[in-house]
Amino acid sequence: MEANESTGAVRVEKTLKTRIKRRSEELSVSMQEFVSLSCLYVLRSGIDPSKVEKQEGLDKEMAKMRSQIFGFMKKQEMDFIKPMAQAMQEVRIRINEIENTQKAIQLLAFKNKIMQEIQLSASYKLSNNDEDFIKKLSHKMQIIFDEEIEKFTTEMKL
Repeated sequence: MEANESTGAVRVEKTLKTRIKRRSEELSVSMQEFVSLSCLYVLRSGIDPSKVEKQEGLDKEMAKMRSQIFGFMKKQEMDFIKPMAQAMQEVRIRINEIENTQKAIQLLAFKNKIMQEIQLSASYKLSNNDEDFIKKLSHKMQIIFDEEIEKFTTEMKL
């Protein structure tokens, strides 16, 4: 390469000039801007353009480091994140089971209360021989109980 300092022109091989021209067109800059920007890049980055293989080695080193980082992240996911998510899912299932058990206990308590009311009413009315009243009361209590059972099974499905 020869430099002409009076005009600021730099002579390069034709093949390199063609490559510079093509690349500057791709970037939508003039050849002069492209060469100026390329020189500034080399000066700022500290890259030695005569030793390009060093840059290739740096690229390989960066790829290796990137691979190690992703490997580490995958290992963390397998060792910690997935087991934690699975444990949280199991806790959620257990909480749902506890809630369903509590609902079942409430339903049984309600049924027990109804049965006590029926027994009290029945013992009172039996002493008065009011069978018609007992049948009506039993029927009403059965309807109420069936409605509560329906609510409970609907909530259990949710």
